[in-house]
Amino acid sequence: MSAIEEDLKAMGIRPKRSEEMKRLTLSMLVALVVIGFAALLAFFQPNPATAIDTMESAGFQEVRVTESGSLTFRCSSGDSYFYRVEATNPLGHRVEATVCCGVLKNCTIRY
Repeated sequence: MSAIEEDLKAMGIRPKRSEEMKRLTLSMLVALVVIGFAALLAFFQPNPATAIDTMESAGFQEVRVTESGSLTFRCSSGDSYFYRVEATNPLGHRVEATVCCGVLKNCTIRY
């Protein structure tokens, strides 16, 4: 304990350093979590090529992305991004589908 802290203690004044440090530490922790989450979303954000690859892996051809977005009712709660696509299915018919992708999961096709 420093001499100043001893003098304050003798006068009945408690230093508030520990309370301020707790608030500062909590603020820094919250900021790091927010920045980390934003970086995670940016790093794992799929691109249209991901949707095209997903469709082609399922046997579709001539895949074209017509729309994209995030957080939509078209996908499940675990999905973060969607791509609306048009493609030719394995039977040769032109179809529309939605490719739903999550931050830490693979993409799925929904009709």
